Amino acid sequence: STLFPYTTLFRSDAGVRMRAVTKLNSPVIENIKPIPGKLLARFPAETIALSSGGNVSQVWSYFVRQAENEPTLMMGLDLMRQGLASNGFDLDREIFGWMDGEIAMGAIASNEGLLGQIGMGGALVWETSDRSTAESFFNKLDAIASREAQVTLTKANIDGKQITQWQMLGFGTFGGHGWLDDNTVFIAAGEPIVELMATGPSDPLNRSSSFKEITGSLPEPNQGYFYLDMDLVVSWLESYPYATSSGYISPDTLMVLNSIRGIGFTVVWPDDLTSEIEMVWALKSLK
Repeated sequence: STLFPYTTLFRSDAGVRMRAVTKLNSPVIENIKPIPGKLLARFPAETIALSSGGNVSQVWSYFVRQAENEPTLMMGLDLMRQGLASNGFDLDREIFGWMDGEIAMGAIASNEGLLGQIGMGGALVWETSDRSTAESFFNKLDAIASREAQVTLTKANIDGKQITQWQMLGFGTFGGHGWLDDNTVFIAAGEPIVELMATGPSDPLNRSSSFKEITGSLPEPNQGYFYLDMDLVVSWLESYPYATSSGYISPDTLMVLNSIRGIGFTVVWPDDLTSEIEMVWALKSLK
């Protein structure tokens, strides 16, 4: 349970910042380790948004323990298990159990191939110490995809890596997955993104000026990042008029978005009883 939380909002050189600190009287999850952030280098500078973290299997185990004491949660958990079991998946072992390392997912700007219609693709990357269970998960995922009459699975060697591609008649490759090294696996949407993840970016996100400007003032080490490059978001909105023509995004809203460089967010656990959340809205300088 929580002893006391407090939140502060203030202006700094990086922009507007919010910091929230929560003190607990007992550990939520014991021995929480910081995330190394190695997977950031797997994403390109053209990444529009990214979320990274880790310890998913540890968090899931904690959730399951809590659900055992909450009948409503337990009922929902059992329904999830039954639903996935009907498709051959073991929720605890094959979905979350092998996710014991770092994880990162991102939306990546691209106008190539099928992605030309929407202007972006996506990728999800995991590190795991349980490769065999992860492979079981992807094999079953492939089996489900191959049941569709219009979908075929092909193998490709990209930069020395064996990549499984999902292809649709008349459209080509729309997704794929493969191992980047012995313990790092990815799945991606869009042929350009599949190739990019397999070969690796020439300009990694963590070395880009945008990422450094937006997240550089956040505390390290940490539990991962949420990162949003507002310049790329606005560029996407302006390139695809249907996103604004509906009226959901007004010119005034677009003007506000143009004043923001980006948004960064992270969580730090200084000890088992203290959680610190920090967010920064990096603003553009007035000219």
